[in-house]
Amino acid sequence: MKLAKKLLLPPLVTALVALGAGAAYAALDWRQGMALRASNGANLDNLKTTGHATEQLGQVRAEVFRTLALIASMDEAQVKAKRADLARQVEGVKRVIEAMPDNSGRDGVITQAVAAAAPLLTGVGELGDLVGPVDRTQVGLRVAGADGAAQRLQDRRRAPGLGGREAGEPGPHAA
Repeated sequence: MKLAKKLLLPPLVTALVALGAGAAYAALDWRQGMALRASNGANLDNLKTTGHATEQLGQVRAEVFRTLALIASMDEAQVKAKRADLARQVEGVKRVIEAMPDNSGRDGVITQAVAAAAPLLTGVGELGDLVGPVDRTQVGLRVAGADGAAQRLQDRRRAPGLGGREAGEPGPHAA
């Protein structure tokens, strides 16, 4: 019997050590996987936040230029309301962007990106300030000038020597 214990004990101890090491590896791997999944979730949230902020900034920028195009037909109250709305939207985007490092556990790369974006957001806010000081008479003259230029182009294209057809259209003898 003593011989059987001596022959079975080493492989049995080896199997128990291997089983324990495997269990420890599985537990540590599971914990690391959970941490990676949480990190990926935070990164995905930051990506979505960045996408939404970019989309909102694009809308703000488009609204600024739309307002500049229509400013001649707006009264002062509408212009002030539009400027306040644009400033409110830019401040909302700033708050969302500045909260991103806290969501990711103060990741250095995200913190640097947010710090670099702050002056750009200030520039977008200043773009909204352009809506107010535009001289409406200048805008009106430019629009009227564009209409006049379009009419002159149309008149030149329909020159009397072309028989009523537009310049560039083939004549009756063209093959």
